[in-house]
Amino acid sequence: MLDTSSMQSQPTVAILGAGNVGGNPGVRLGASGFVVKFGVRAGSDVKDLLSRAGARAGLLSPQAAAAVAEAAGFTPVDSGPLRNAAVLENLAILWIHLALREGHGRSWAFKKVNR
Repeated sequence: MLDTSSMQSQPTVAILGAGNVGGNPGVRLGASGFVVKFGVRAGSDVKDLLSRAGARAGLLSPQAAAAVAEAAGFTPVDSGPLRNAAVLENLAILWIHLALREGHGRSWAFKKVNR
């Protein structure tokens, strides 16, 4: 467990998503004394997750979750249900191939263009 005795105040940690990738670290951070705020879709059942993440855990508003994503350099886009992750995984595999194997480097990204 993280020793927090020497820290004056704990920062708030924002986590986008509450599945295995976001939920489990959020629970551990909450147990270590951090304030954890999860960004989840409306209607998500996160009562158990919030109770495991500690008394100071909570939810981000949709606007705050979008601001976190934008601050990290992403354009927030709701890609729909989890089953759509298969489509996004293919884009990630293509990016890895082009960036690392084809020599395009890592300083580029896909961009959503509205027409």
